[in-house]
Amino acid sequence: MRSAVVAHPDPPAGHGKVRKPRHSNAAAGVSEKEILTGTDVQQFLGISRTTLWKLRKKQGFPYSKVGREYRYLKSEVISWLHDSKYRESQTMLDLRK
Repeated sequence: MRSAVVAHPDPPAGHGKVRKPRHSNAAAGVSEKEILTGTDVQQFLGISRTTLWKLRKKQGFPYSKVGREYRYLKSEVISWLHDSKYRESQTMLDLRK
């Protein structure tokens, strides 16, 4: 005797479903070229990894954390540079400490 093949109207959870990303750069108006890694920022500004860490920690340098990684928006880095241009350079940004 042959058994009939029964099609399930809904596939079991986790099978055949496509997940949508939680956050979309396009939705936020951010291009992938504008998102920088720490290495990108170091090269862009000509600074060391230690200096970048000090800027993040002490000087309010703009960043976001994605998991264990830091990410930077190029436009925010440039804005921060313009704003910090009017600060007293060495006294305000005493990076030696």
